[in-house]
Amino acid sequence: MRDYLLLGFVAALAALALAHPFAGVLAWVWLSLNNPHQLGWGIAGTLPLNQLMVAVTALGWLISRDRKALPNEAFTWLVVLFIGWMTLCAQLSLAPERSAHWWDLNTKALLLILFVLGLTTKPVRIVALTWMLVLSLAYFGVKGGLWTILTGAGGMVLGPPNTKIEDRNHLALALVMTLPLMHFLRAHARHPMVRHGLAAAMALSALAILGSFSRGGFLAMLGMAGFLWLKSRHKFVTAVAAVLVLAAGLAIMPDRWFERMDTLKSAQQDDSFTGRLEAWQFAFNAAVDRPLVGAGLGATEDARIFARYNPDSLIASEGRGLASHSIYFQVLGDQGFVGLGLFLAILLVIWRDARRAVRLAQDRPELAWARDLGRMCQVSLLGYMIGGAALSLAYYDGFFLVGAIACLTQRAAREALAAAAPAPAARRGRRLSPVPRTLAAAASGGPG
Repeated sequence: MRDYLLLGFVAALAALALAHPFAGVLAWVWLSLNNPHQLGWGIAGTLPLNQLMVAVTALGWLISRDRKALPNEAFTWLVVLFIGWMTLCAQLSLAPERSAHWWDLNTKALLLILFVLGLTTKPVRIVALTWMLVLSLAYFGVKGGLWTILTGAGGMVLGPPNTKIEDRNHLALALVMTLPLMHFLRAHARHPMVRHGLAAAMALSALAILGSFSRGGFLAMLGMAGFLWLKSRHKFVTAVAAVLVLAAGLAIMPDRWFERMDTLKSAQQDDSFTGRLEAWQFAFNAAVDRPLVGAGLGATEDARIFARYNPDSLIASEGRGLASHSIYFQVLGDQGFVGLGLFLAILLVIWRDARRAVRLAQDRPELAWARDLGRMCQVSLLGYMIGGAALSLAYYDGFFLVGAIACLTQRAAREALAAAAPAPAARRGRRLSPVPRTLAAAASGGPG
């Protein structure tokens, strides 16, 4: 029965996407990040619902009056180049079958980003996109936080099965990235119930991160909280709230949680850390041998190829491969130094776009939303870069969506300022009447 309800709802969304393709983008984001069809369902979990939404959204876009060109922004072209280079590396992979699988998953995620960039043409759509990202992932934060409270952290918080965030460490990082965006929505919500609800979701998501027992997630949350405090205009209130939430969370954590976090002090004696070092050595050796294209997507998980590039490792002696355990070494091993350069350029451009949004909107009350969203994209990106240093989540949809939001926010702020500027004098000496067009007025036009 639940399957049929879900399928009926997705069918309704598909029909809506034909008339309003941006609705299809939002549905696609929900299916990609929340994966409702993988949450204990039956036949729905075997159907290509994402592909259906892709096809319907693309068709709706073609027949709609929406802009057909991608925004001419650095982030756009870097994503296009990244897709192209990833495709080349998959074709030249040392593990072609494994690379074909990961290429299929990753290109679907990046194709979503191109649709987002092409169809998110108004400020109201940027905010709607942020809401969908937050709601899709906050579900797991609220659920995981409640589970942590009810069980006294007796069981680890896990992500949805058969997804990129199934692993508890990956889920923790996804929630870390979502927290700043929740804060943005809470700060700009008009209704008190919405603000209180988002505040509760943030607290529960923080508990879920602790309840995942993820050391990387914990460090990323601390680093992100410190940066958020530095950027906050109300440092005392922010510090008190963060300390209270952290203290409440730590109060219910069992002894084994503290024992696990204590291993951060002796990482070199930790088997998990040793395995990461061996995976990073593999990635570096593979990139040195094949500097342009690397070993291929997912090749580090192939036992034969792992032994080829790190023969003296314990992992190789056990006859198995290992995940990269780092977004940086993951791309390096998969796509060589060229691919890593593109990935680092994407990180840099996202940071620049977010910073530019803050700068453009500074001291402009009508652009307060862009200033705050740009700042929270910076915080989210910092959490990703810290936590991702020890996790294989380089191609995660949520990360690229944050990048798209930063890109679109600075673009919207730039266009709003240009539209609000006085028009130049006409050649015959007659002045044109400037017609200011604020972001609030643009947002009132709806998602149309």
